[in-house]
Amino acid sequence: MSAANVIAGQTLFIGLVFALIVSFAGVKFSSDILQYMGAANSTVTYGHTYTEIMFGGSSSIIFLFLLNAILRGAGDVKITLRALLLSNGLNLIIDPLLIFGLDRCQQWELMALPSRQ
Repeated sequence: MSAANVIAGQTLFIGLVFALIVSFAGVKFSSDILQYMGAANSTVTYGHTYTEIMFGGSSSIIFLFLLNAILRGAGDVKITLRALLLSNGLNLIIDPLLIFGLDRCQQWELMALPSRQ
């Protein structure tokens, strides 16, 4: 096993531990984080769900960055470019569906703005 494989494995393991800590802390203390940042009570009431979703999904972003860095470090730029194009393309398609839903699929909405309720 080459030294680069060992370093890549250790990087992914440390990234996993870090991602789990950040995700857990963000989900568990989302309201406290918003209050510490100086948000008003009404913002905390509506914003804690969004904060939980963002921190809960942060582990996927951490792994995306780590895997891209490992592949670029190994000299494989084409795969990282394709992965970024695919993930950004899916993001452009899926985000509006999850934010606004569809006329026939309102259950896809994760959160609604207070003004839309």
